[in-house]
Amino acid sequence: MAVMRFLGLGLLMGMLLGGCGAGTTAVEADQVREPPVRSSTTGPEATGEDVEAAEPEAEPEPEPLPACEARDARQCAADGQCVREPQTGACRAPTHECELVAPRDPEGFAVGPGDRCQGQRRDCGFDPRTGLCAPFTALSECPATAEEATAATVLCDHSDQPELDCRYRGMHCSCHRPRYCGGPAPRPDQQHPPATWVCLPPFDDRGCPTEGVREGTRCRVNASVQCMVGCDTLYTCEQGRWRIRALPPRP
Repeated sequence: MAVMRFLGLGLLMGMLLGGCGAGTTAVEADQVREPPVRSSTTGPEATGEDVEAAEPEAEPEPEPLPACEARDARQCAADGQCVREPQTGACRAPTHECELVAPRDPEGFAVGPGDRCQGQRRDCGFDPRTGLCAPFTALSECPATAEEATAATVLCDHSDQPELDCRYRGMHCSCHRPRYCGGPAPRPDQQHPPATWVCLPPFDDRGCPTEGVREGTRCRVNASVQCMVGCDTLYTCEQGRWRIRALPPRP
């Protein structure tokens, strides 16, 4: 009986020891089979969906500007393809490339008058009648008729334009520049006004000469009419003859 008890105790101890060893092996196996923990990725290893979301959105294309005639004052010269009329403010397509040249600001003139367009493009000149730059062609001699002279485009301030004094029956044509004859100082944009090609009759509506006349030539103007030619020459008609007086310069 003692032997039987001893064998029973040994068998019981063996079973207990075997169970503990099996449990330890199972835990170790579970630890090996566990997958590694992956950290979240925000850099180049991100998924394709993340990369696509990071790309900047394309900017929408600007709407095309309307035709020149349909533009307002702000849009007219936005792309340098249209011309704004200085007198009316209307926007239109240019008739020549010179019209797209911006005339120089008269306030920038440092040494007297000069062509406002020639400095930007030599084959262009400033046309005072339109306030725009125009194609320049020198007029080297007087037109054959008064009608041709009246219709001629002469850009007087261009350095390649020679001086002309063209006379016809009942009319003379030349470049005329408004003069500052003293008194209140003109605005900066009026200190050097552009010269303009003008054709005038010998006398204006009052009977005053539009250019100088010789002393003593005949006249038919009331003696009370005083005619100024230039800034310092006074013409009066006395006893049917022109009398000329030089006046002191105005302060």
